[in-house]
Amino acid sequence: MKRPLICALLLALTLTACKKESTPGTADGDTTSVTNPKPGDKEAVADAAFDINKIPVSDKDLGTFPYFAPPEKYAYNYNKEASLRDIKEVDTEYFAINGKLIAQEGKSYKINIDKPSSEGTKFSSDEVLKYYKDTIAALGGVQVNDTEIAQAEYDRVGEKVLIDQHYGYTLDQNLLDRIKTFVIRTKDKVVWVQLCLLDQESGRIAVLEQPAK
Repeated sequence: MKRPLICALLLALTLTACKKESTPGTADGDTTSVTNPKPGDKEAVADAAFDINKIPVSDKDLGTFPYFAPPEKYAYNYNKEASLRDIKEVDTEYFAINGKLIAQEGKSYKINIDKPSSEGTKFSSDEVLKYYKDTIAALGGVQVNDTEIAQAEYDRVGEKVLIDQHYGYTLDQNLLDRIKTFVIRTKDKVVWVQLCLLDQESGRIAVLEQPAK
């Protein structure tokens, strides 16, 4: 009777040892589970690094959304004024903040910036950028991106979101070094402005308004 009992005990010990060795994510008796990061974790970290409350509050009157007329001799889709049909009450756009892409949701206006051929001169990205920089600064806004967006950062969000869902209107994969982003903060709203400009060709602008948090 003793031999069968000893064999049974040895078999039980062997099975227990094998079970411990085959358990993934543990070592030396450590049973702490390994947690994989969620898809949105990187964006949450980047968003947490930007504090909108550090943006100075402007007391300037911004006027009527989308706030910005095109520069002199330029147009929005060859129109001198913004059209109401191009305004969406609820929309999303990814804005660059120090090279990181963060989704913002709110009322939006996304449009091409053109220079009609009748003006006789070509599109100047320097001229257009200076106009918006000066206008935004006069309204109390600040620039939050003037750095190249890495291809890996663009890929992190992905073309399905940026192109297919139209949430990256101002993000051209071939012009990731030309994305300029600004923020204007007032007591009751936050206005994001993003530009992508190609010299001697055209540009794009996105203006997005959110209630102040």
